[in-house]
Amino acid sequence: NSNDLTLEATGDLQGDLLNDGTVTANGGEIDGNVTNNASFNLNADTNVGGNFVNAGTIDSTAAGGDVDLTVTQTFTNTGTITAHATDLLTITANLIENAAGAVITGNVTFIGAILNNGTLTFSDDTTLTGNFSNGATGDATFAAVINADGTIDVPSGVDGTTGSILGTAIRAVSSVTFFRLKPGHLLSPGHLH
Repeated sequence: NSNDLTLEATGDLQGDLLNDGTVTANGGEIDGNVTNNASFNLNADTNVGGNFVNAGTIDSTAAGGDVDLTVTQTFTNTGTITAHATDLLTITANLIENAAGAVITGNVTFIGAILNNGTLTFSDDTTLTGNFSNGATGDATFAAVINADGTIDVPSGVDGTTGSILGTAIRAVSSVTFFRLKPGHLLSPGHLH
């Protein structure tokens, strides 16, 4: 697509979509992979039956309410995601990859495992429902209450040796460790997370 394409709520696009123009998704389903190199306007809940690579802009500010983007496989963001300040954009995928240089603004929630190699700032209270991993180039700022359903080793933001909080720590429902409990699991204030 190098022009304009509108996907309606009852629409079902079979196959892959390579977007170099403007897609306006008013709902519907794309039964394949999506590669967005330009503008993807998300105005209603939309399902993608494959991978979604965003190298352009996803914009949900005109949706007029909360909107969901559900991806059955991997969602990769190397571009920009812009959501409304109060209406929620929820992106659900098995794996969510945020690349270096990616930009996310507005009220965005992720459901799925997150691999962050870019800059993520959580400035609104949110729940992470998958494991969060900060890659070698990743920078995550937690300036809000973060509730998490699962972590590996110790919750993000808790020093495993001392139990001290490094900035802001997530509150995990459970944590898996592979060898033995770390002091940070038992010492205050880390044991509260």
